[in-house]
Amino acid sequence: MKNLIMFLLPLFLCITSCGDDTDCTEATVNQETADFNNRLNELTATYNADQTDDNCKNLKEESEKFVEFLESLRSCTEIEQSSIENAITQAKSNLSNIPC
Repeated sequence: MKNLIMFLLPLFLCITSCGDDTDCTEATVNQETADFNNRLNELTATYNADQTDDNCKNLKEESEKFVEFLESLRSCTEIEQSSIENAITQAKSNLSNIPC
């Protein structure tokens, strides 16, 4: 997950405007990303401490929401699309490594 944060940083520096469905302002995207990263870090720590099915499912569900969030950024016209696609690929890779 830490690699994902460093990977996404350039993405957020490019944001100026987006399509109608997604709020692509830099402040909003940065805040939502920070919120996702905090929740994912907490859920990862919880799962690592107690590898129950419920903890795994919670981590997987939040990871799926993060992928959906990143995919919604495709409508942002001023974000470098290759950065979005790279972030989505990395997030999906992280998701596929969740064992449940």
